[in-house]
Amino acid sequence: MTSGLVAPDVLPGYEVSMTFLDSDPQLGASEHAPLRGIRRPWMDYWPPSPGDALHDWLKTECPAVLSWRWNPDQPFDRPWQKWSQEARKSGKSRPSIVMPAHTTTGAPSEANEHSLIADEMDGQKVAENVSTLDQRIQEWALGTVKPKAFNYLALNRLYQTEKPYHSRLPFLEGLPRTNVVGQSFDTVRIHDITGVEEHFVLAVSGFEFCQIPQTIHTWNAQTVRDQYLPSMGEWLREKFNSKKFRSLDPEKKPSEAWIPPFTRAHCVCDSRTVAINDLVPADILFPHYCDEGYEVTHNVNHRWFYKRNMGIDDVIVFKHYDSIDTEASFCPHAAFVDHTAPPNTPPRASIELRAILID
Repeated sequence: MTSGLVAPDVLPGYEVSMTFLDSDPQLGASEHAPLRGIRRPWMDYWPPSPGDALHDWLKTECPAVLSWRWNPDQPFDRPWQKWSQEARKSGKSRPSIVMPAHTTTGAPSEANEHSLIADEMDGQKVAENVSTLDQRIQEWALGTVKPKAFNYLALNRLYQTEKPYHSRLPFLEGLPRTNVVGQSFDTVRIHDITGVEEHFVLAVSGFEFCQIPQTIHTWNAQTVRDQYLPSMGEWLREKFNSKKFRSLDPEKKPSEAWIPPFTRAHCVCDSRTVAINDLVPADILFPHYCDEGYEVTHNVNHRWFYKRNMGIDDVIVFKHYDSIDTEASFCPHAAFVDHTAPPNTPPRASIELRAILID
């Protein structure tokens, strides 16, 4: 999306009108046509124009959001990450609402009316996939964890008239972050894939669990930047025989360890068990453009997997999006609190590497 965004030829400053690109402009026929008439709340205030109250307010509170321009030479410069950190430290970050388990909202039959993704599989195909997977899970005797709380997008009538969105603008008072309401479930089972990893491949399930031997002994920002990211880039190029590779995280650092005794684990959902109507388009608002992703609503057909006791050589590879329509094109993913982990389990740290691969 950002390839069409060009910085205006003006002197630096924030009195000029902002250059803004919308991935869903709602003009003419497009893949988003069924969403016509759905309100996008963030458009009430963004992008601001000189003289607007919000524009004047941001000049004082956070002028960088107005002066920042996308630079083609630094396509992955993302200052909103710093804004988010500053907001959290100041107590101005407002998380999404999550309703407790067993709370119901809206009409389930209507909530996903506007879901949009190419019809990769109908309900019957999903049911067949689930039946096959369940047989294999039983044969493999996989261990299972059932989290006390696992969050999905709530089935809320609001989304019949408003498109869900997440804002990457500064988390300041008066600037909404999101209209997303989560629904917690305590019935979701997550299967331990240990020992049967080879049966799940990226092209079919949308994810793979791999092992990549590491020689790094000290993990810090420098070793991640100078050793880990280059080695992972080479591994990805070789594995997928890609002509072009670009990391979206050139300055990635190891995440902070989760505070004990809570230990979170990553999990992925087999894309064969996800139906079209489980997915709801959601805007992701940045200062210079609006991207689009998908929120996932609960379905008992979903089959989630994780690997217990992952080590530094273990890697999860999963798809955010693939343009090849003969393979799995996406993979829902999440993190959950594993309440079965022993009390003395050390806190986990992880590195998330996002990359674009082009054949």
